[in-house]
Amino acid sequence: MNKIILLFLISGIAISANSQTDLKIKLDTANGYGVFGEEDVIIWPSETKLKAKEVPSDIIEYCIRKFDFQPVNSLNQLVKKGKLPKDKFEEYVKKKSLNRQLIVDLEYNHSMLVLIGKISENEYIVILDKNNNESFSDDKKFIFPVLDNKEEEMEAMQKLPIAAAGFEHYNGLEIVKKTLPVKINPYKGSLQVSMTSTDPVEQKYFLTISFPFYRFAAKSINGKSYGIYAANGFTSLDYTANNTSLILVRGGNKNTNKFSGVPYSVGDIIAIDSLQYEFSRISDFGDMLELKFVGYNKFPEGFQEGRYLPQVSAMTVNRQSFDFKDYKGKYILLDFWGTWCGPCIKLIPQIKELNEKHKGQNFALVSVANDDDIEKVRRFIDNKQMNWIQLIDGNNNNENGIIKKLKISRYPTMVLIAPDGKIISRDKEIGEIDKLLTEKLMR
Repeated sequence: MNKIILLFLISGIAISANSQTDLKIKLDTANGYGVFGEEDVIIWPSETKLKAKEVPSDIIEYCIRKFDFQPVNSLNQLVKKGKLPKDKFEEYVKKKSLNRQLIVDLEYNHSMLVLIGKISENEYIVILDKNNNESFSDDKKFIFPVLDNKEEEMEAMQKLPIAAAGFEHYNGLEIVKKTLPVKINPYKGSLQVSMTSTDPVEQKYFLTISFPFYRFAAKSINGKSYGIYAANGFTSLDYTANNTSLILVRGGNKNTNKFSGVPYSVGDIIAIDSLQYEFSRISDFGDMLELKFVGYNKFPEGFQEGRYLPQVSAMTVNRQSFDFKDYKGKYILLDFWGTWCGPCIKLIPQIKELNEKHKGQNFALVSVANDDDIEKVRRFIDNKQMNWIQLIDGNNNNENGIIKKLKISRYPTMVLIAPDGKIISRDKEIGEIDKLLTEKLMR
């Protein structure tokens, strides 16, 4: 009888342990950029010169550009007119992970003309044709001072105006009218880019726009409150598996504006305590998020601080396989760099100094070069006397490669792994890492 009761209790525990369900989370719209870094898109000159019916007479020089809010349907029209091969179009749709239900043969007004020029030698002017009547005489004028240097431009970029843009949008069922907030920016700042046009006027003017809004929800998961944030790069209305970034912040709200980790993408596993969810889907317009419960794990793997180093494939610059299990029980500092990366090269003397300081302790330094030319990397390492573990991972198609598994996109990046395999530091400055290592190794 006792055995039967025990089996029943064990069975009950098993049922309870697997009673977690998938989550469908409704997301609301929030203004600004939230916990995300600001992103924008360059409006490039058109292949053919664009014209307008009316332009204010006080503008001394200008050019007109066009922004497309739903470019897939512009490309679809080119296919219909025989101006774009269908296989190229299908390749684009696949690459962007676009929902085919948003592709329609109907022609509608899903683009906006933008004028940029000068009203004096000291003032830029930008006008959005937000009512789509091909006239700039009845729209608001945005005036920007012409600045002398990058530093002044970078400062001005912190106080850019927000306008409104109207357009038509196909939502999979019908064509609807939409209005979006638009931030306009005529300054390059530190960006090194030139306009791809033979027109001398087009070459003078630089312009980017972004849509400062994101999706947000406050949600209790496993008895704890989270702020859930989703964004699509702030350069389109549509959300896809290709462009969506997801961030969860414990106790976060709409006013939270700092996040130092790496966002999740569709398909990533999200660990909340010992619960694991797959970020399985986001709706076409970002108003519904789906997290699929995939099980329990007391040692969740991932790329964020607090997660454990996932299983990866790694190769040394001598073409030998490398296994992190051989260094279990040590603090491992992963240094992601490249021979093409100026800041990485500048940091090498400090990395050498850190390595010499902690050499012989419970510590291993492992540099990972994002390069395809292994011989070039070997010559560089020999020349700089980088006499510690050197890996190479330049194949972006390697799904199990350490760069892809840890979502390394900025260089240099340093990731510190504890002896139990947990990531305890990511994206910190080398001085902070040295201080943390010193504290850990002295215990």
